[in-house]
Amino acid sequence: MLKHSVAALLLTSLLAATANAAGGGGGSSGGGSSSGGSSSTSSGSIFDAFGTAPEPAPEATSSPETTATIPLTNTTKPKKWSQNWKEKWGDLGPKYTAAVDLVETKKYKEAIKALKALKKPKDPRVLNYLAFSWRKLGDVDKALPLYYLALNIAPEYTPAHEYLGEAYVQIKDFEKAKAELAVIEKLCGGRDCEEWTDLAEDIQKAVADAS
Repeated sequence: MLKHSVAALLLTSLLAATANAAGGGGGSSGGGSSSGGSSSTSSGSIFDAFGTAPEPAPEATSSPETTATIPLTNTTKPKKWSQNWKEKWGDLGPKYTAAVDLVETKKYKEAIKALKALKKPKDPRVLNYLAFSWRKLGDVDKALPLYYLALNIAPEYTPAHEYLGEAYVQIKDFEKAKAELAVIEKLCGGRDCEEWTDLAEDIQKAVADAS
C-alpha cells in the first residue's frame, strides 16, 4: 500500500487524464448516469420476473474542471444524504425490509429472489439492491443494466450512483467511477455525505492497489 501522499500524486495524474477524456462518454453529470457501453448479458434472463428490459442511461459527461480536481479525501465528517427516499417514493413494506436484510447479511441469491418477488420493476431502490446483489455475486454484466435502469428512472438517486461507481471500480474503470463521484458531489451539494465518502475511499484504495 502506498503512502497517502504518493497515492495523491498518482491520483492527480490520473484525474488529469480523466479530464481530457471526460467529454468522450466516461462519466455522468447533472444527476444522470453514464452508461459506459451496453452489457453483453441477455436482458431477458435478468428481467424475466419484471417483464421489462433496461435501456442504457442517457450519455452525459462530467465537467472537466470538476473531475480533474476531485481530491479523494474529505476533512468533514460524512453524513447520510438528507433525502428521505421512503417519503419521496413510499414505503415498500416488510417484504422489502426482509429483502434488504438478506442483502446486508450477504445472502445475495436469496435477496435476488426476494427482490424480484416484490414485482416492483420501476422502483430504483429495488433495482439498486438487485444490481448490488448480482455484483456481489461477481456478475457485473448483470448488475450494470440494472443500475442504468434505476438511474434512468431516478437520476437523483445517490445510492445508485455510489454503487454504480463501485461497479466501475470492480472492473477497474476508474475514470467512470470518478465521474459518478462528481455526480454525487453535485447532488449532495458537497462532499460531506456518506455516498461520496464511501465511493471516494473505494476509488482511492483500488487506484493505490493497482499502482
